[in-house]
Amino acid sequence: MTRDAAITEIASIIEYIEESKSRVGSDHDKFQVALSNTLRLLDGTSSTLAKLKGDSDNLKGYLVKMSMEMRESVMQIYQDLETRMEKVLHLFQTA
Repeated sequence: MTRDAAITEIASIIEYIEESKSRVGSDHDKFQVALSNTLRLLDGTSSTLAKLKGDSDNLKGYLVKMSMEMRESVMQIYQDLETRMEKVLHLFQTA
């Protein structure tokens, strides 16, 4: 592969990193809102959960699920980056 192809791929990876940072930041913000709202509902002084006939175990499960989804999303980003960087390395090794 040519130097130009490697430069194009590296520029594409940088763009992917920027998009990924934005997506991870947004996911984290959503999680933070869900966490603070859940903690407020689970606070012993709040009767909102009882009025909604809510189940604290369901709320806890929801937070765990969101956390796992965030982890998977971040791990997928790292896997994608690794794959793409291996491609760039291969471009240089075969040039």
